[in-house]
Amino acid sequence: MNAPLECIIQKYEKSTVDWKKGMSGKRSVIFREQDFKETGKRDFMNQLMELEMEGLVKVKWYQYGIEAEKAWYSLEQMETIYQRLGKIPKFKRIDKLKEEVDQQLALIQSQWIRSYYQSFLQSLDKGDVPKALDTPKQELLFTCFKAIDCLQEPVYKRIFSKKYLGNTKTFEQEMQSHVISTAKKFCPDVEKEMDDTTVLQQLWIEEYAQELSLKGKLHFCLKEENGSTQEINTECYRFGTTLNSQTLEHAEIKEVQNIQKIVIFENKANYISAPYKDGILYLFSHGYFSPKECRFLKQLHQVLKNQTSCEVQYFHSGDLDYGGIKIFQYIRKTIFPELEPLQMDVETYEAYQEFTEVIDPETLEKLKRVQDENPKLQELIKRLIETGKGIEQECFLIEKRG
Repeated sequence: MNAPLECIIQKYEKSTVDWKKGMSGKRSVIFREQDFKETGKRDFMNQLMELEMEGLVKVKWYQYGIEAEKAWYSLEQMETIYQRLGKIPKFKRIDKLKEEVDQQLALIQSQWIRSYYQSFLQSLDKGDVPKALDTPKQELLFTCFKAIDCLQEPVYKRIFSKKYLGNTKTFEQEMQSHVISTAKKFCPDVEKEMDDTTVLQQLWIEEYAQELSLKGKLHFCLKEENGSTQEINTECYRFGTTLNSQTLEHAEIKEVQNIQKIVIFENKANYISAPYKDGILYLFSHGYFSPKECRFLKQLHQVLKNQTSCEVQYFHSGDLDYGGIKIFQYIRKTIFPELEPLQMDVETYEAYQEFTEVIDPETLEKLKRVQDENPKLQELIKRLIETGKGIEQECFLIEKRG
C-alpha cells in the first residue's frame, strides 16, 4: 500500500471531469491527519519523499521529510499511479460498465427495464457508479431482470427463482427487495402504495394464484382442450363465486350481458355482505387487481361499452383513507375510466366519524399531495387532511351506537 497515492486517487475519482480519458494538467492534494492513520505519519512522509524522488509528485514541505503542506500530481501520469497500486483507472472501469449495460439493453424489450438501465448510463456518464453495479451481484441482477423481461404469463416465485437463478430461494433472498423498489420507480403498472405481493403480480411473479371473486350475473364461455366451448352463467351463484387463474385466462366474455351496474369493494366483508340484485355485478378487488384480473375486466368493459341496450354505471367503494383513494384512482386509470366513488364522500365520513383512526404522519404527507378530478373525492381528501383521521370500509357494517 502506498498511502499518498491512495489519497491522490481518492481526490482524482471524486472530480467530475479529471477521471475522464485524455485529461491533462496539474492538480494538488492536501494531506490530513486521517490520511496517516493506517501507515503512521513517519511512514507516510517517507513514502511521499520516495514518490517525489521518482518524479510522480512535487511536494511543498513545511519541514522536509517531516511535514508536508501539499503535493502536486499530473493527470497524464494517473495511469502510472494506478498501475503502481495494481488498480484499474476509473475511466476504464466506467467504460467497461457502460459496455455491459449496453449489452443488456440490446436484450431487453420492456420499456421500464430499459429506462432503469438507461439511468445506469446517465450515472456512469457523470462518473457515478450505481450501487446496483458496484457489487458482486451485478451478474445476478442482469440475469434476474432479463428473466422478468421474458415473462409472458404468471409464474410462481419459487419456480421463477429455480428456473432462472438456479435456486428456489435466490430471488427472495437476494433480488426481491431490489426488484420491488425498482419497479415502484420505473414500472408504470406499479403504484408506490402497492404491497410487495401485488407489485410482483404486476411483473407476473406470483406467490399464489390470481383469483377474481364476483357476485351477480355474468355470461362467459370457456374453451375446452378439444376446441368446444362451455357457456357459464354465474347467476346461479347467489352468494358469489371465485374464478381461478386458468378460468381468467381461458374465459371469453359473451357479447350479450344483463349488467346495468358494476360495484367494486376493496374489502371482503363488505363484498360478502352486499345482497344479490339483478343487474348488479359485485367485484372484490382485495386492494389492487392483479394482471389477469385486469385483463379479464378490461375485456368485460369493452363488451359493455359496445352494447347499446343500456349505459352501465361503475362504482368503487373502499377505505376512506390514502390507500383507498389510491386504489380507486388506479382502477379508474387502468380498467374503468367511468368509475365513480361509492360511500367515499364527506357525508359518509361524517356519518361514521366515531370509527375514525389517526392517519400516520408520513401517510398524511402523501395524502396532501393527492388531487382528484372527482369533486366528491376531492372534498373527502380535504376532509381527511383537516382531521388527520381515516375510516376503514368494514366500519360501514357496524351498527352505529345510539
